[in-house]
Amino acid sequence: MPITRFERLLPWCGLIAGILLVPAGLLASPPGIHATAQDQLSWYHAHQVITVAAGAAGAYFLVVMLMFGTALRQALRSGEPAESSYSTVAFAGAVVVALAICSDGMLTLVSAEAASNHQASTIITLAYVSDLSWIPWAAGSVLLFLGAGLGGLRTTALPRWLSIATIILAAACLLGPAGAVVFFVTPLWLAVTGLVLWRRLGPAERQQARKVSRTGRNRPARAPDASTAS
Repeated sequence: MPITRFERLLPWCGLIAGILLVPAGLLASPPGIHATAQDQLSWYHAHQVITVAAGAAGAYFLVVMLMFGTALRQALRSGEPAESSYSTVAFAGAVVVALAICSDGMLTLVSAEAASNHQASTIITLAYVSDLSWIPWAAGSVLLFLGAGLGGLRTTALPRWLSIATIILAAACLLGPAGAVVFFVTPLWLAVTGLVLWRRLGPAERQQARKVSRTGRNRPARAPDASTAS
């Protein structure tokens, strides 16, 4: 089947997701659990625009990340045999990462709403929840990078250098503090992988065009209509 315009746009969601992850994960940096309730109230009152922007970026990230995960799964699945382990693991990781970033943005918005209503105790509770919000992100990133890296090597859907780098990122997520470095690298990985998948569609489209052309040349000629022959 020919590649549709929608399928050609899916890899670009990797680049968009990488851009959105910067404000979603780094723009809003509220005080941690060691700050007093008054300090946290003051921070949210002074950064209302930033918190809204970070929350909105997290919501949009959820959408484009799921679409990018679809493009990644499609690329890996096209080179897999009957089983689809690598593509399934990578897509599952993309779903978890998307939900983790969106949930973190939602916590930021809820904290800002609580601050506007002077609910200091609620902000403290949400700060403790946010302090451990990296756990689902780290778990999802391990699945995403491991499935994409191993699948890229197995199916050649990704270049060898990118597949090996992706496996290293998966291992780094399991090393505790090193996971913080992975978070800063993830936007770049999303952008590069999205561009690689987009460029991969060019040869695929040309191969499909050759198949269609070859099929047309080998197709037997139609027999003349009986009414025309008479």
